[in-house]
Amino acid sequence: MNHRTKPARAVGVGFLAMAAALVLAAISLSCDARATATNAPPAEPAAASAAPRPPLASELSLSPAATAWLADRRAVAAPLRVALYLSRDTYEPDGSGGGSGFDYLLAKALADCFGLSLEAYPQSSVQAFFTRDGTMPPDLGAPGTAYAYVPDLLSAVDLYALPLAVVPWRERLMDMVPVFPTRSQLAGRIGEEPMGLAGLAGKTFAVIPDSFQHKTLRDLAAREGFAFSYRYAQDESGLFELVRSGQADYLLDGSVYFAKMGDQMRGLSLSAFPGDIVSTGWGVKKSEPGLRDLVAAYIAAAQATGSFGELWASTYGMDFTSYLGALFATTERP
Repeated sequence: MNHRTKPARAVGVGFLAMAAALVLAAISLSCDARATATNAPPAEPAAASAAPRPPLASELSLSPAATAWLADRRAVAAPLRVALYLSRDTYEPDGSGGGSGFDYLLAKALADCFGLSLEAYPQSSVQAFFTRDGTMPPDLGAPGTAYAYVPDLLSAVDLYALPLAVVPWRERLMDMVPVFPTRSQLAGRIGEEPMGLAGLAGKTFAVIPDSFQHKTLRDLAAREGFAFSYRYAQDESGLFELVRSGQADYLLDGSVYFAKMGDQMRGLSLSAFPGDIVSTGWGVKKSEPGLRDLVAAYIAAAQATGSFGELWASTYGMDFTSYLGALFATTERP
């Protein structure tokens, strides 16, 4: 992937412009008196008791720092500058002022809520979010390292809006606002769930060769002294078929991935993979606690009123409550 040393400004926001704009309008329409609706066609009227509603301004109890940050930004009509990762679920610009992707639409709803315009800075490489003087330290995040700097890209924007795991090495680079929890999970045949870490010994895993999952499993096997076998697939559907057919016992991925691939889960169940439940979040400069508080207040209100869950379901095909249930149900077995 190409690394951009100077982020390019986006001209729009993702495909599915009609459907995406309808969701965006539902999230942001009544959040603030100064916020204007997107240029989407009006949604069909729905019963007030059935439809999630956007946060109200009165529900956003902003800290003094957030109030001051917002007042300063509005005073000079400055946009909210947001760096986004180019992917179907995060941000897909359509080149004509519209777009799709969970993180973009949530950030756009936030900007609309507070009467700000949004400038999107798309990045095709995750490494671009962590460079220092044009280069990402090769051992960034490795045990024993303690890097603390403002990444190049974060110096040029206000907000990183992509699902980044909230881990200590990232928190040394930026303040992070939790957005949703996630964990690694195993998909296997119903009734054959592993009993804890020891239950994985000698098992066979479906993997795409040299993928992150393949490397994670090899590291675990080396650390625990296990002998894993592997069956290789060329694509995602092939992974599920290897497990379903009995050629492999499990496949490994993240909880969001399995939520998105629900149509592939027939005959399969989820189990926990060794590791903690972690938050994924967005990043802001440590020098801007007001923006951090503003983002946190909006996300909390959107989750409370249901508009966050509505956007989640439209992106991942699984409602947010069901996702959380599946996530926390896969606890470690003794």
